Amino acid sequence: MARTYQIRELLSRRPDLSTFLVHLTKSDRGNAAGELSSILRDRQLLARHSPTLMNTVLEAQVGRLGDTAPMRRNVVCMTDTPLDGIWMMCQDIESRGTRLQPFGLVFTRAWGRRSGVNPVFYVDQTPGHPWLTVPMNRLAATLNDKQLDDLAAVLPFVETMGPGKDFAWEREWRHVGDLPFELSDIVAVIAPEDWHQHLASTLQVDRPWIDPEWSLQRMIAALAGVPWPDADPMW
Repeated sequence: MARTYQIRELLSRRPDLSTFLVHLTKSDRGNAAGELSSILRDRQLLARHSPTLMNTVLEAQVGRLGDTAPMRRNVVCMTDTPLDGIWMMCQDIESRGTRLQPFGLVFTRAWGRRSGVNPVFYVDQTPGHPWLTVPMNRLAATLNDKQLDDLAAVLPFVETMGPGKDFAWEREWRHVGDLPFELSDIVAVIAPEDWHQHLASTLQVDRPWIDPEWSLQRMIAALAGVPWPDADPMW
């Protein structure tokens, strides 16, 4: 007799899906290790990214509504890329304006959802078919200031993709505004291995530390608190 599965049992076995959300620092802000240190000391992720599509739609209405137009809403950016794929996010990638750094934090997706973090919805702008951004702009042009503010609550979670700009592979999640956390919310701290001992002792952060360049097996060992020499298959 065929077995009936619960959906969570199936999804937990898919290697392309992750239990975690990862926030990485950016190189355009100077010292990536220093920024991670500030995040850990302040216990909050700062909303510094201003979504492109949101600005495009809203700024088109400024002339019509003047000062009543919604303000820009900066967001915190995260990704649900599986942990063993995080190293790819930190590479120098062609046509990518900002390079993420191998310093950051890992949280559970469950914590993210409880905290108001939401996955991004990508709309295609490939030439040759209708773009969803067109009806978005038409809709925005018909709204009064209160209705436009309601639309502005949704737009931070919508982004475009198409030739020359397709970041859907980043599997981004966003949070509007700064995102506070407790140390107990952190699953692991991300940093190059050479930084682990110094940062852990300086910041007194007693959480697992992982290097995005590590193999998945080594990350699992670190999360489980198993010293790597004991988990090394060549020991």
